[in-house]
Parts: sequence; C-alpha cells; structure tokens
Amino acid sequence: MEALTSYRQLVAKVDALWIRSARLLSGRLRCGPGCCDCCRQHISVFPVEAVSIALALDTLPHEAAEVLRDRAARVTGEGPCPLLTPDGRCALYAARPIICRTQGLPLLIDAGDGRRVAACPLNRLDGETLPAEAVVDLERLNRVLAAVNRLFVQTVMPKAPERIPISAALEIRLS
Repeated sequence: MEALTSYRQLVAKVDALWIRSARLLSGRLRCGPGCCDCCRQHISVFPVEAVSIALALDTLPHEAAEVLRDRAARVTGEGPCPLLTPDGRCALYAARPIICRTQGLPLLIDAGDGRRVAACPLNRLDGETLPAEAVVDLERLNRVLAAVNRLFVQTVMPKAPERIPISAALEIRLS
C-alpha cells in the first residue's frame, strides 16, 4: 500500500537507530526474542500502525491469522498485548508498532522537572555515561510519527479514530 511509504521509511529509521544504539552500548541492552516484560499491557496505536498490523496479519496463513483474531476478540484493555504468544514472542514482530521498536532503548523523555533519560530496568545502563548517539529523543520521534499518521489519515482514513487498540487492528479486514 503506497500510503504506508512514509511510515515504512520511519520504521526503517527506527530500526537503524536500534542497531546503532545496540552497537554503541555493546551488550548492555537486554531486549531480544522472548523478552516480553513491556508486552504485558494492551496498547493502542495510530491508525497508520493499525493498518500496517492488519496488512501483516493478512500475510499469515489463514489458521494463524484466525488464532490471533480469536485472541483479539477475547482480550481486555487490562490484559497483555494480543500479539504476545505463549512463548513470550510477538506474533507479528516485523510489523510491531514504533513504541515496541523503541522499548529497551535509552529514551530522552520530557518529565515534570525537565528532560531525562529513561530505559528498561532490565538493561545495564546505570552508572555509566551514555553516548548521545545511543539515546532516542522520544518527543521528536513521536512528533514525526504523528505527522506521518496525519498524512495517512487525511489520504486514506479521514474518519479514523485518533488511536486504535491492537486488538481492534487485528479485526481490520483490508481484503
């Protein structure tokens, strides 16, 4: 879908940021396959991300897609992400949203008393200075994602809600 070009370019940049940060932090990041502490909460995403997830779901074998749709139909807002498999992996890892792609990275965030760096407590990032190039400015990234989403919504889904739960994204039928 051509309307997703800007989003896919942003995803590629975020993935490159992850690779760069992991290299600069040389083994101090603990995120990886099976690490799912941050997946224990069902989140909502922008419509552009929801459609990307729905398109990825359509590429799965029919039975696998139906398992995810059934799980999505039963999930509550308080439960884990419906993409989380019993073995702690993401069923649509390649299509995971931006927030999932940045989990574990040191993130520059706006706090009530200024800006600070936050990261997953499972990582070994305390006690040493972090290279500036390894830190992702979350506010800036969110502004870019919001702009990409605005363009997508204007051209493809003008009546879309502001956010879509991942469970609802799994129910979007595009074909």
